[in-house]
This record gives sequence, C-alpha cells and structure tokens, in this order.
Amino acid sequence: MKSAVIFILILTFILPLAACLGPVSIDEYGYVISIGVDEGKAKKHYFVFALQRELAEADAQNEGGAVILAEEADGFDEAVAAIEARVPYALSFSRVGFFVFSGKAAQNGALGLLRELSFDSLKVRASAAVMISEGTVVDFLGGLSANNDANVSKIQTAVMLDSRMTGRVTVMSAARLFESMDAGSYGFCAPIGTTDPDIVTSMSEKKTEAEGEDPLEQAEPNARIGGLKTYLSGTALFSGLVMTGVLDREQTMYLNLANGEFKTGTVSLDTPDGEYTFVITLLSAKRRVKREEDSAVGIELRLAAAVHSAPGPVSPDTLDKVMTELLPSELEKRLSEVASLAHEAGCDAMRMGLTLLRGMRGTAPVPPNELRALALSVTPEFRLTVVNAESADGL
Repeated sequence: MKSAVIFILILTFILPLAACLGPVSIDEYGYVISIGVDEGKAKKHYFVFALQRELAEADAQNEGGAVILAEEADGFDEAVAAIEARVPYALSFSRVGFFVFSGKAAQNGALGLLRELSFDSLKVRASAAVMISEGTVVDFLGGLSANNDANVSKIQTAVMLDSRMTGRVTVMSAARLFESMDAGSYGFCAPIGTTDPDIVTSMSEKKTEAEGEDPLEQAEPNARIGGLKTYLSGTALFSGLVMTGVLDREQTMYLNLANGEFKTGTVSLDTPDGEYTFVITLLSAKRRVKREEDSAVGIELRLAAAVHSAPGPVSPDTLDKVMTELLPSELEKRLSEVASLAHEAGCDAMRMGLTLLRGMRGTAPVPPNELRALALSVTPEFRLTVVNAESADGL
C-alpha cells in the first residue's frame, strides 16, 4: 500500500511536466533527400542538404516544402553537427535518394567522402544514386524544385525513365562506386547535370502571378518554357575517384550499348553521298563479350532496329543497305570513338576489368591498381549485326 501511494505521488509531480513536451512532436523531422558536396572556401568542403520537411501539422496542401541547408566543414560529421545545432528539428537520412558532387569537387577526389559515411547507422541506402553537377550544387538542387515542392524526391524515377526511353543516361549508385573502388573491376561513371537559369518554370509562374504578372507573356521569343531548370546532360568519367572526362548524351548512349545497359534510343544516319538522312530507332540489343588474343576483347552486339523517319520514298534496296551495312559500320565507328575518349580519361568505362576477372578465376587475386592498369591496356573490338524489327522476334 505504501508503494502504491509513493507511485501516485510521483505521477502527480511528473504528469504536469509532460505538458511541456507538447510543442515538440516526434514527427518533426527534416528528411534529407539529397546530399551535395561542393568546394569550400574557409574549409575544405561545402555540404548542401536538400530536405523535405514533413511536419505533424502539415496538410495535403502544405507538406513542409523543399528546404536547402548548407555548411562549410572539413568533414561530413562536422557539417551535420553544425546544421543540427541551428534547426528546430532532427535530421533523418533514411530517405536520401542521391548524392551530388560539383564538377570541381569531383575533380579533386571528393567522392572519397562517401567512405566516411556510415551508411548503416545513418540508414542511407547504398542504392542511392551518385550524380555530378557542372555548376554549383546549390544551383543544381535549386533547379530541381518548383512551386516549393520537393521535386528532387522524384529525380531517381526521372533518371531511370530517361535511361529506358532514350538510352542517353547512365545510372550509377553508391554501391557500384564501392565495387569499383574495392575490386578495381571497372571505371566509375556517373550522370552529370547542368542548370539553365533561363528556363521559365512553373515556380516562377506561380510567384509572379501572385504579384499580378504572367511570365509566359514576359518570356523572350523562343524561350525554353516548362519543366525543371536542371537536367542531365551526359556522363562524367572517373579514373579512380577523380573525375577526368565527360561524355555528352549521345556518347552516353553508345557507352550503354557497349555495357549491355541499353534499352531503346534513336540515331541519326547520313548516307555517304549526303543524299539521305535517316532517323533509326534501336529497339533492343543483345551483347556478348569474350576475351581474344593480342590484348583485345570482342564485344558482339546484335540489334533490332527500325527506320523512324526517312527523307521521302526510298527504294527497298537502299533501306536494306542502310540497315545491314551502313548502320552497323557507323555504330562500330561511334562505339570505338567513345572507347577512345574513355581511355584518354584513364577510365575503364566499358568494364574490360570485369572481362579480365572472369578469365582469372582460380588464380591469385590481382590488386585493384594492377587490374585497372591491365584493363586500360585492353582494346575493345566491336562487331555489330542489325536486323529489322519485324524479323527480330528471336533477338
């Protein structure tokens, strides 16, 4: 009985104090959607976090909005500590979808910072994508937002859709970066994006209409209107952890073809006499890689293709020659050009190292640095076969 009385007295004193906890909801978190790294001035790095705040009192029309937080620091933990000291909510990293490094930071080896992160303790998924920004990270992330919504949360879906529909985007994750670093089995590549401040977006439209203006009326003739200011423009090539080169979107398509990661896309093809220009849709591809003699690796590609557009009536013989002779020859040439660009950048972008590893099964492990050097000494040789889409059922 005495214990019960003491317990009731304790509750009498504690329960009124619990009311003080009311204003602080356990649902008040800043969910970090992306982590960016740029060059610092006073300190080594400039960390940028894009967040989607989800407040307990948020309704369907107000989900907290997009928030950008940034801090100069020499390391990730230092940046997080400084930011958490000045925001009234806790940061959660469980929703990080991608990392963004500025081109300058990537050229100075900043991707090594990913090794400092404890993915498990922060609950960051290793499937998070790695991207590069031609300009500053703040501009890159800002260009992904419109109408105060966190459109950055949809960027992974957009990248995957772009990759499937055009073949002109490469997709790389933190997990694949670690695989590349640890085994040295291939050169790391990452999508690179740019920001166009002149694009008229729905964000500016909403803001100016509230002020009685219409940006569509004020836009310059032939201005780019709609969508996001930030978009993917190609692929960054890496030698180790240092960014050493860039491929444009078309060159990225040929890289994806060589790596067996191509879904569909289009190519423009001129006849040698310049009389015709064809736009040809590549519908599917099968790839086979085998080690050959004299430091060469054969990459055989069998493509299904269809003429998307032609300059008026063209004879069947001309079409057959374009599809079976001209197109394979031109694609082999373009693939070899991309392989040369990657080699000049010191990047095993076409993953010759993986082919070498398969041929070394049962032998002593090769150190990553030695494997990278061996991979760069291998020359890919391309052999293409193209069949008309109507007869490609067995592709």
